[in-house]
Amino acid sequence: MNSALIQEVITGLESTPPFIAPKFFYDELGSKLFEAITLLEEYYPTKVEKFIMQLYTHEILQAAINCDALVDYHRLPIERKAEA
Repeated sequence: MNSALIQEVITGLESTPPFIAPKFFYDELGSKLFEAITLLEEYYPTKVEKFIMQLYTHEILQAAINCDALVDYHRLPIERKAEA
């Protein structure tokens, strides 16, 4: 395993609260399957999260302006390809 990935897991586990990034739970096929599932009409969480982020962008920024954390909202690779 890549030493940068190992360090990422260690850093997460040493954090308060400890965490492991979801990307470590899926192999390549599992990741592609999850991405495909999120594009289904029946899968609403991604759409709802995107709607909330767009609707309340200003309020979220104001609430987070003095925080030490950054929320990085990524679009899925499949969605990017579809929009290109």
